[in-house]
Parts: sequence; structure tokens; C-alpha cells
Amino acid sequence: MSLRGEHFGADDVDLRNVRFTAELLGSVPAHVARRYRVIPVSDSPKVLRLAIADPADLDTLDSLSHLLRRDLELCIAEGSQLDEFVERLYTPEGRA
Repeated sequence: MSLRGEHFGADDVDLRNVRFTAELLGSVPAHVARRYRVIPVSDSPKVLRLAIADPADLDTLDSLSHLLRRDLELCIAEGSQLDEFVERLYTPEGRA
């Protein structure tokens, strides 16, 4: 766990190790993923786990909770990797 992760109680995640499915990507609409720089890494009936670059951005976290209407758990991804995966996995048409 990085120092940043320890401070916020969030694990680090390497997005190359996540198995992304259409169902998983569908849990966060493309426009939300792009606007808030997040990507889902796992989904269960109880909690949606999101990778985010900046866990200190409380306004983003609050907005995501309201938009997605889910209990969220955060993990931290490198910003450049997060941007790359959001762009690659969410097509311009907004499909996963």
C-alpha cells in the first residue's frame, strides 16, 4: 500500500491485473468515468469498487455516491494508467 493509500485507507490497484467485462464497465456510465476519472474494478450486490487517482477529492466522491446510488469502496490507480484505461475501455460512443 502506498503512503497515499494508507492515509485514505485505500489499496493501490494495477489496472493491468483487473478483468474488465462489459457488465463491470456498465456499472459506471462512460460519461461518469471520463468526467470523474474513475473506473470500476469490481462489483458486488453490496459495494462497487472504483479505482480513482485522487482519493482526497471529497466533492468527486460525494458526487459519485449520489450519481451511482451505490455504496462505494475506493482503490487508488496511477492517474496516467487510469486515463489510459478509461479512454481505451469506454469507446467514444459511450459503450463499454
